[in-house]
Amino acid sequence: MLENNRFIFNKMRGGVLRLILSVVLTAVIFPALAQTYTFATLTGSPTMNTAGWNLTGNAAIGDTPGDVNTDYDELVLTTNFGTFQSGAVFWNTPIDLQVCTKWTVEFDFRIFGGSGADGLAFCFLDVPPTGFVSGGGVGIPASANGLKVVMDPFDNCGGPNPELQIYSGTGYDECIGGITKLENNLGNLGFVRSNNYQPAKITYDNGNVEFFINNTLYLTAYAPANFTGFMGFTSSTGGSNDLHSIKNVVIYTEQAVSDAGPDVTICDGQSVQIGSTNNSQYIYNWTMGTGLNSTTISDPTFTLGNSGTTPITQTLVVETSLTSNPGVCPTTDTVEITIAPNLQQTINETACGNSYSWNGTTYQTSGTYTQQFQTIYGCDSTVTLNLTLNPNPTVSAPDATICEGDQATITAAGANSYNWTSVPQGGSASVNVSPLTTTTYEVIGTDANGCADTAYATVTVNPAPNIVVNAAPDSICVGEDAVISVSGGQSYNWTGGAVANPSGTTNTVTPNQTTIYTIEGTGANGCIGTATIDIVVTPPPALSIAGLVPAICEGDLVDLTASGATNFEWIGPSISNPGANPQQLSPNQQTSYQLVGTTNGCSDTLDFTIDVNQAPVLNIQLPDAFCAGESDTVFVTGATSYSWSPSVQEIAPGVAIVNPVSSTSYTITGTDAFGCSSSITGTVSVLLQPTPIFVASDYELDVFLSTSVYFTNQSENATSYEWDFGDGNGSTDVNPSHEYPAQTTGEYQVGLIAYNDLGCSDTVYQWIRVAEGLLFYVPNSFTPDGDEVNPLFLASFIGDFDEFNFELSVYDRWGQSVFTTKDVYYGWDGTFNGEYVPDGTYTWVIDYKRKYNDERQTIHGHVNVLR
Repeated sequence: MLENNRFIFNKMRGGVLRLILSVVLTAVIFPALAQTYTFATLTGSPTMNTAGWNLTGNAAIGDTPGDVNTDYDELVLTTNFGTFQSGAVFWNTPIDLQVCTKWTVEFDFRIFGGSGADGLAFCFLDVPPTGFVSGGGVGIPASANGLKVVMDPFDNCGGPNPELQIYSGTGYDECIGGITKLENNLGNLGFVRSNNYQPAKITYDNGNVEFFINNTLYLTAYAPANFTGFMGFTSSTGGSNDLHSIKNVVIYTEQAVSDAGPDVTICDGQSVQIGSTNNSQYIYNWTMGTGLNSTTISDPTFTLGNSGTTPITQTLVVETSLTSNPGVCPTTDTVEITIAPNLQQTINETACGNSYSWNGTTYQTSGTYTQQFQTIYGCDSTVTLNLTLNPNPTVSAPDATICEGDQATITAAGANSYNWTSVPQGGSASVNVSPLTTTTYEVIGTDANGCADTAYATVTVNPAPNIVVNAAPDSICVGEDAVISVSGGQSYNWTGGAVANPSGTTNTVTPNQTTIYTIEGTGANGCIGTATIDIVVTPPPALSIAGLVPAICEGDLVDLTASGATNFEWIGPSISNPGANPQQLSPNQQTSYQLVGTTNGCSDTLDFTIDVNQAPVLNIQLPDAFCAGESDTVFVTGATSYSWSPSVQEIAPGVAIVNPVSSTSYTITGTDAFGCSSSITGTVSVLLQPTPIFVASDYELDVFLSTSVYFTNQSENATSYEWDFGDGNGSTDVNPSHEYPAQTTGEYQVGLIAYNDLGCSDTVYQWIRVAEGLLFYVPNSFTPDGDEVNPLFLASFIGDFDEFNFELSVYDRWGQSVFTTKDVYYGWDGTFNGEYVPDGTYTWVIDYKRKYNDERQTIHGHVNVLR
């Protein structure tokens, strides 16, 4: 409490010192502060400028509902979605509080939007932390050493929320002893967690810390930090969260303001005043001061010459500190001064013609001239011109006249070298040109001084006469005539083919092959025009027929395809479409035909004859009907070779052995010596075969039970039967029975032969086995009571039993095995581990194998132990 202007500390909660302000001073008058130097800012609109600040964790530029705009002019340290976040921002330039002992930080903060946790802190730390903690640590890691001023909306020590804290030392714990804090006991700190931004200010004066919010002093503490460190903000959330943000951050220090002035450019020999107006509370020190008239005043004069040809640059640095603390906690600023040279230049210029223009002045004679210029830096420059004027040569080129398509040679004179501008490779005095129309050519002649003149030569092109040639017709067959006429000239000359009048206007020609005729015509201007004409001579078509054979078989078709012409006509009997190609012919006797082919109106003829051979006459000899499974012979005559369908075994041409399983029709195609063929079909009859089928009443008999078998006859297409029972006995009954010898084991093959009325038969076999059976006896009670009456539990087996593959096990009612043996002759005496088991019912399991087929079987039951 504040009593008589003294703070009273209450010791609470386990000895933790808590500073409790019962009355907050809301009207505070501050003395004028000396912290006017802006050390760092975190501001900007519409987008915050974070240059020089290091952002880590969840820290990012953004916008919150705490202001009226939507600009990204706020720094969000943690968001209000998600938990266990941390974020921080630190100014990357350190400050030494041993010498810079006073500073002020002003900022706006906002904590809101979530469930209320965990706080925001301004820190001055010796080392910028690389990692941050979440939860109640407000983002401050345990290794962080320095000053922390905390705005905490959630008191993890159990006090009323929110609270303000000042702590100096390593790490952070709001419940630690020695921390200075203000709890919300009076309920007047609710604005710490608010939707609106709250302006805050923290001052530091040689270790004395004051914390203001809304221009009200809430906390003071003595927390000296006599080391070099970094300033910044941290925040975190734990299981609960809030949106923590700051803006309008300005850090002031008690330092002098250094101002070296703007960069400047001067000319060689000039002077310039740099720096700023003198402040009597400042001490100045200029370094790298070559050319300064003083290094200890605020606005010295700089003078430096430059005798070179390129600019030189000097960088000067001013260090400024307070008069009250000279040389301590200084600031610096730099200025760059560029010294440009005053240039002197001589130009030697040789020009052609009668005058030369330079910088707006025209000179008409050779000589030496001087002018003054300014460089790009505004410095004076003197330029001397040594001028030599040479006269231009006089170049000439004569005109020429040619006929269209001819070549003209034009020659220039009056210079040493020449360039014909529109003529490829026109680098000599004479050039050859062949213009299509009248053309003027330019030539530039250059003398020994490099001076030039231009001349022009015009080449007039006279047109050649338009020679027109016609032919009627221009396409002929061999032996036909064509008439060629020409016009457009005054005289003519015919070449290319023989003509009767080589200089006339009309000639009749009869070439035997395609010929090109050329006629040159001379016009009134002496120019010659040329025309050509092709007389196309079409030779007779060279006809050929693909598929043509000298003879065919009667009834066959022959496909013929003509080639060698464009259009065809087939002439002969029974041709329905003479112009079709290909053509299909089928004469029934020797026939003559003619083919006419035409190409471009020229025709030729091809005659041909087709002979016709008659088909062979076949005869067939078939066997009588026989039973299935038998074979017989079929004979065919009338040809030289034969093919059979279906396929058979042919033992000689026209002779085949057949053995079909049912009546079958055979088609035989016979081919004679001319390749002609015909077919004949015959049917071989096969008698229906009986199918023997029977079923035995039992296929495995037991000598201990019965050796009788009953047979059921299921045969098809049969009328009589013969049985063989495999033991020397048989029967002709339809469904017989038979008894095999008793007490004798063995296997018997039973055969059944079935016959039909046509004498065809078939046989089927099955096996009957007479085996040794198995009898066994297992007692259901025994009395192991010490006398000789029924003292053992013993199983007995007779017959098909393998005594070497036997196991007997006995179990009590709990499933405990009380007896096991693999000896069929060894019984259980009613004991377990040497003692008699209690009376009762026991379960026995026997596993054994049959000798005959190695089949394993398991049987089980119950036995009563009685005494």
